[in-house]
Amino acid sequence: MVLFSALVLAAVGGFSKITFSTLLLLVGLTAFASFLDAIFVARGVKKSGGSWKGLIGAALGCLLGLIVLNIPGAIVGFLIGLTIGEILSGTPLIRIPKFVAGAFFGVILSSFAQLTIAVIMTIIIVIKYFF
Repeated sequence: MVLFSALVLAAVGGFSKITFSTLLLLVGLTAFASFLDAIFVARGVKKSGGSWKGLIGAALGCLLGLIVLNIPGAIVGFLIGLTIGEILSGTPLIRIPKFVAGAFFGVILSSFAQLTIAVIMTIIIVIKYFF
């Protein structure tokens, strides 16, 4: 959303205040935020003892759920994919809620990191546009 706002401001201003190099920097920060999101969630699952099959299942389920039912689908798909992946890796069902909690902790950390990056991007835009 911040990147889109910067793009609109740049286009309206004729790319004079917010230049292509600034937009490239913002694209890089957006990509970095997405990378951190994947890393934090994966780390949360792995730290709580989850398997790579569960992690891959969670990622695929999240993606499929997002395509089918948007945000609620992504959440449900994540949980179903994680569960299926862990079952395929031979994990007892009783341990799966622990992995879900680890993933949730990763999402919380990821949200904080993304918020921090969004604030940094907003500061960059304000400085470039007004100063």
